[in-house]
Amino acid sequence: MDADQNTLIGFEFRTELAACFQSMVAQFGLERLITLDANILWREPEPNFEDMGYRCHFFESQELMENFLQGSGTAPLLRLAVTWQWVEPTRSMDETWNNYLPISEVPLPIGATFLGYDVAEDGLLSGLLNMDCTEDRLASHRHLLNQNGLFIDQEDALQSAVETDEWAPEHAPFRVFGIYELDAGPMPDRS
Repeated sequence: MDADQNTLIGFEFRTELAACFQSMVAQFGLERLITLDANILWREPEPNFEDMGYRCHFFESQELMENFLQGSGTAPLLRLAVTWQWVEPTRSMDETWNNYLPISEVPLPIGATFLGYDVAEDGLLSGLLNMDCTEDRLASHRHLLNQNGLFIDQEDALQSAVETDEWAPEHAPFRVFGIYELDAGPMPDRS
């Protein structure tokens, strides 16, 4: 794997921003607050990936995600594709992280819009939004974030991951994820 490769690892949806974070959008001059952390940007209903036979927190294709959404009657706020920014060749590749290795050869869908970089630990807890002193951390990084509350620059996100490893070692290692917004996919044919 090349040291600067962006690898698509899966698809995700989100339905609602937790009420306690809604005020932060206006407070920090954001258009919206996007994160992979399902404690902040909720995913309802919560898929049971293990029961569905998936290896990690993501759907393996947009079609599988759309099947789930249609079957559950969910109209998501966001449909996302997630990439792993493999630019950390000296960081650990522990057993937990192996669940995030590429899960399919599906390419990033045409028309996917890059939203920014998130920093999260292996359970997808946000390194910026789901640690103590959330407002202080967001304020100290605001100049590095875009209108979605995500890092603009990959190097800034990587630096934040390293700093968060030191600041919250019980959750380390933190990883960098690219987040892309998807158009609603074609609904599966049920005829």
